[in-house]
Amino acid sequence: MPTIPLHNDSVLLTRLAAGDEAAFNTLFERHRDKLYRYLLKITKSSEIAEEIVIDIFVKLWIGRELMPRVQQLEGFLHKVAYHKALDFLRTAS
Repeated sequence: MPTIPLHNDSVLLTRLAAGDEAAFNTLFERHRDKLYRYLLKITKSSEIAEEIVIDIFVKLWIGRELMPRVQQLEGFLHKVAYHKALDFLRTAS
């Protein structure tokens, strides 16, 4: 099995687009905690923050063919997380 460069999200996104589960797992492990902490600040709920993180990564897997177009993954993930958190807060009000 080829080694995945651990420093390069764009290579991982290309591999993800091809259905590489190891690339997906590496991206998940790399970005999960930071995304969770960001969402926790917004939602004030660990359960909701975790649920949104899982939802984001499920959708990332489902839409994996489009991922090589993403230039800056961390910014992309935070923008998606922000909008998902706002959607949650709107429906919870």
